[in-house]
Amino acid sequence: MAHNLSEQSTFPDLRGPWEDAEQRIQDAHKAVQELKSYLKQQNEQVTSAKERLETQKRAQIEKKRIQRSQTDKNKLQQNLEALQSQIGTQPGGYAFEK
Repeated sequence: MAHNLSEQSTFPDLRGPWEDAEQRIQDAHKAVQELKSYLKQQNEQVTSAKERLETQKRAQIEKKRIQRSQTDKNKLQQNLEALQSQIGTQPGGYAFEK
């Protein structure tokens, strides 16, 4: 409804036998301009909030990816350290191939 009102440019209901008809029309135009400004500001706030949420989601995804990478690296390091004691042995060679 507010969007429809912000698009209004003529005010036929305000034209009439009143002495202050022109003042009413000017006030209506001013109110419409203020409403347009307000709606634009609200739209920008909603857009920035959505962008902020999207950025947070991307950051969370990246954080999880980094954590998985770190976990994988730690597992590989542990496996390598376990194999280190078997260097030069036949079972150590087979274990290394896995």
